[in-house]
Amino acid sequence: MFSAPTAPASRKNTNVQARKTARIWLRRTSSSVGLYLPFVFDTTEVPLSTKGADGAPELAAAMSATWAQFARTGKPDNPAIPAWPAYTTAERATMVFDTRCRVVNDPGREARLLWSRVATRA
Repeated sequence: MFSAPTAPASRKNTNVQARKTARIWLRRTSSSVGLYLPFVFDTTEVPLSTKGADGAPELAAAMSATWAQFARTGKPDNPAIPAWPAYTTAERATMVFDTRCRVVNDPGREARLLWSRVATRA
């Protein structure tokens, strides 16, 4: 859900006490702002949202369980997703929420590097 322009902010937050899991992606939505909310709150049957979308209820169950677990414990790990390592700038472990949730190291690397060059121009 966070794209390259927000990566510097997530990097600055890698020292927070809770858990360093700042990066998650919704694979099919390519991180569109707000599109993830029905999945977070498990409200995919709302008209004009994701109602009737294939796999939406299952994805919502996994994502809402993950957010709830993170809110309760500071760690997102739960039976609905694979083990999710803490985020570091070396690995950039990112949870990809899709029909099969998985951790990918440094997804979108090329875009991140491009944005890094653009952001550091004077």
